[in-house]
Amino acid sequence: MQPLIEIAEQHVLTKRPIWRFPSEGLELNLEELYRLSLQYAQKLAALGIGHQDKVGLVLDNSSDYVALIIALLKLNAIIVPLRPKWNKHTKCDTYLTRCDDVCDFKLVLYEDTALASVFESWTETTSKPALSLTAFKLSPELPDSCQRPRTHRHDIAVLQFSSGSTGQPKAVIVTHGMVMAQLVNLVENHTRSRRGTPIASSASWMPIHHDMGLFIGVLKPLFVGCENLLAPPSYYMRNPGRWFSHLSTHRVDFTFTTNSALATTLNLIARKLQGTDISLDALHIYIVAEKVSPLMVRRCYEILPQLRMPTDQLHVGYGMAENALGCSCTRTPTISIIRCLIDDHGHVVPIASDDSRSNAIELVSIGTPDSLHEITVRDENDRILPELHLGEINIAGPCVSPGYLNNDEATRHAFIGGRFRSGDLGFFYAGELYFYGRRDDMISVGGRNIVPDDIEGLAEELPFIRPTTTCLIGIENASQGTTELVLLVEMSPLTGAETLKDYAMTVQRHIYSELVVLLTHVLFCPKGTIEKTSSGKKRRKIIRTRLMNKHIETIGT
Repeated sequence: MQPLIEIAEQHVLTKRPIWRFPSEGLELNLEELYRLSLQYAQKLAALGIGHQDKVGLVLDNSSDYVALIIALLKLNAIIVPLRPKWNKHTKCDTYLTRCDDVCDFKLVLYEDTALASVFESWTETTSKPALSLTAFKLSPELPDSCQRPRTHRHDIAVLQFSSGSTGQPKAVIVTHGMVMAQLVNLVENHTRSRRGTPIASSASWMPIHHDMGLFIGVLKPLFVGCENLLAPPSYYMRNPGRWFSHLSTHRVDFTFTTNSALATTLNLIARKLQGTDISLDALHIYIVAEKVSPLMVRRCYEILPQLRMPTDQLHVGYGMAENALGCSCTRTPTISIIRCLIDDHGHVVPIASDDSRSNAIELVSIGTPDSLHEITVRDENDRILPELHLGEINIAGPCVSPGYLNNDEATRHAFIGGRFRSGDLGFFYAGELYFYGRRDDMISVGGRNIVPDDIEGLAEELPFIRPTTTCLIGIENASQGTTELVLLVEMSPLTGAETLKDYAMTVQRHIYSELVVLLTHVLFCPKGTIEKTSSGKKRRKIIRTRLMNKHIETIGT
């Protein structure tokens, strides 16, 4: 196996593609980035970093972050990307300590804007070095101290941490062999989508500590030797129209996004850019990382052609860190959406789109398995199920992780003979895979399984509810032996009590008429209550715990 760093070095000598960092006002060719990485590799080596040492990176997307990743690849050290942004519900020092308990950092580098006292306290407690980015850049270089060890396919390239909000975070082992197999997989998929035309220009605003941000924003362009546009999430969210203008100007043909990001920004993009000379005719967008709403697909088909993007260049993908990102994607000109009924035994019955049965649900295809992956749907006894039977999605192939670092129990539960049990429920139909919901998120009410995404998506169709601002919680009523469904909805505190009462009844009627599901309570709460992961997934377990402990402020109730 030729290591990624050697492939990138070949591109330095031949292609020298441009990497653009709009939030920094920088354009660097790969040779300039590589020279910066050599300096950083020498500084890291002077700090004692070498073969398979673990370096935590608490940084935002930037040119320095890319150079550090290249430097760590040269040293065959282990890249440990960690989230750089925190809020009142998550504590950086606690998370950092939990991650260190798992992987034993040799060094931590953090953003200059971070609260330095947190890292200073952690250093005092652990006696391990933690440096701000500026302090690291000012550290001495020892040119003769940087020696490249040999990289083997089973060496760890990345430790991809879970959020860790519900307890001890899990560190997914991503080997160099997994990285190379996934990069081949990504390029093969996109080249096929473009009828044999290779990737010329890519872009990403997803955070690098997320597997999608790492692969699409850094590793894939290093592997391909294409032009790249990289910015932090805040750059996109502050002005999504500006981001799409960049995609047009630089003829970007490859980018990933999430359902929640599109739900939040798509209408704004349309208003800002409609009637301009923007053209996304080269662009392929892959929607990944969370359940995709049928409404969102239809809105994309309505709005993106106005920006000159052909509808057959919209794709839905599926994967996770345990598979080093992707394992399936849509390949048909139009993304399949089915309307169906699912009974208590997991049998799926497709019905006509105009069928008026109110308990039917709509699901979006997540495509067919990639060539390097074998995907099966299995029952609780690990038996493979036929089409139109709901079960757990299992993944096998060269991208699957060997497990979680220093967590044998979780590894035994999730990995069997090189196959990953995803915990996701889905089914095959007409050769395509459909995602139904996370097993852990399911709420059982009266023997019926309720998928929170479906309820939340319906609620967010109402004009007074913003996208991604709801969260469905199941709460046991011990006195009655029942489970109550509570929908939290973020709302302005200036909204009057009578208006909120009307909103609550409207939500309850809408959900009942569409799915025959009765919400016990609709509670309104301030903006920021519905906490999310870096990829936009709702932290339902954490939100539920806060609600049960009465740590959530409500409005009008």
